[in-house]
Amino acid sequence: MNYKGLDDSNVTPLFTVVVTPAHEVQEAPRAGSDKTLVGHNRGRKLNQWLANRLHHGLRRNLLISHALIDAISPLTLIGLVAKSLLPLPQHSLLTGVARMISPEAKTQLKFTSTDNATIASPERPKLGFTDNVQADRVAGLLRNTGLTYGFSELVVLMGHGSISQNNPLLAAYDCGACSGRHGGPNARVFAAMANRPEIRKRLVERGISIPSDT
Repeated sequence: MNYKGLDDSNVTPLFTVVVTPAHEVQEAPRAGSDKTLVGHNRGRKLNQWLANRLHHGLRRNLLISHALIDAISPLTLIGLVAKSLLPLPQHSLLTGVARMISPEAKTQLKFTSTDNATIASPERPKLGFTDNVQADRVAGLLRNTGLTYGFSELVVLMGHGSISQNNPLLAAYDCGACSGRHGGPNARVFAAMANRPEIRKRLVERGISIPSDT
């Protein structure tokens, strides 16, 4: 699929590189999260402004750049040492501060299409998947993994990704089936599809019966 996250300005293909997706999925705020969304957007703009000032603004200011760089160099040194010796705690700390400034908004995925007439194609991607396509995708993955009976109450899907610091080969550590990106959105979409009652009814027609308590 082509995926557009809540804060993304463009879609990202989460598919094998040799195939061009024909469907798009968008992340949208949940109903009733308006207040959190306002704080999220305000904090995100502040984070972007600070990052822009630190990484780009300093280089363009002839008068204060040298003095300011000298002033913040001790903090930069501490950050570099922490990044080298304690990369995970350092990343968790920065991520935590960023989330304090820009709290996460609760979201949902727009992945169901009501347009049954238009055929999705790489040239003209369709927003969402029809019910039949969803049932086919869910049935296909369940059959490929051999999970067609004996369902437990909880089935966990994992999308993998990595965290790297200063790594020009970052994509090599992410999901190859997602064009070298994180696979979390794919797992989230699949789980949302498989939990829809309408899709479970169609799976029965395809020979797969998922219990109601799964």
